Amino acid sequence: MKKALLILSILVMGATSFATARKPAPKAAPKAAPAKADTRLKDGKKVMKEKREDLFESLEEKVFRAPNNQKAKLQATDNAFDIGKKRMYYLNREEAEIRALEAELGMEETEHNFLGDKYDAVMEEFKDVKSEIDALQLENKKLKEYLARLNQMEIRARGGKK
Repeated sequence: MKKALLILSILVMGATSFATARKPAPKAAPKAAPAKADTRLKDGKKVMKEKREDLFESLEEKVFRAPNNQKAKLQATDNAFDIGKKRMYYLNREEAEIRALEAELGMEETEHNFLGDKYDAVMEEFKDVKSEIDALQLENKKLKEYLARLNQMEIRARGGKK
């Protein structure tokens, strides 16, 4: 059956067009695509590793991994507290359920030191300290500008130059 179809196609298409139709298509340069694929794969693995570190890394490590200047450390600490707040969401819900069950069962209100309460207290303290640091940084900036103007005035008074 296959031979009959082959002969019929030769007759219909002609011998020359059939011969050209049977040739395999030339292959494109296969080496260019794998290089791109390898770099994309490496980049993807790198991004996945960074995301995994972000999800499971402790908050202290997030702060200590930041560059060693005050502004970067403050920003990293702020980001760590935001991530901690997101992580604490579920814990706060569970603690609220525990409190509701205790109230429903008529248990005495005990001095539980829930982690959510501790986190909220530390977060408030951090916000207070951060606002103080921001105020001090703003004051420091103003003092540097004032000192620069005083230096310019001193230069003008000594030599008349700008």
